[in-house]
Amino acid sequence: MEREEKASWLYIMTGVLIALVAISFARLSYGVVLPFMKDGLSISYRSAGLLGTMTSLGYLLTVMFAGVVSTKWGEKNTILFGLCIITIGFLNLSIASSYWYSSIFMFLLGV
Repeated sequence: MEREEKASWLYIMTGVLIALVAISFARLSYGVVLPFMKDGLSISYRSAGLLGTMTSLGYLLTVMFAGVVSTKWGEKNTILFGLCIITIGFLNLSIASSYWYSSIFMFLLGV
């Protein structure tokens, strides 16, 4: 019984950390990095706003299909796939040097 309790706490803490990374760091931190992205990419406020829109668009399109994908692939595989997409988005966004690459990876972070 103790072993099951330890495993359930591990799953709970893992879920909390995944939610923290996926929601806070991937979607909500855009306002914090916006001035640095704007200066680094030499883009206007309009273009910076469109980058934020790409994140929202990625989220919107994914939400419509998440239930179907979860039913088809299973919950664990769907979550792991989402984490892989977020990881790819973060890593590539950190080295993106143009507006178009940044918009693609911002879309992935919205997913």
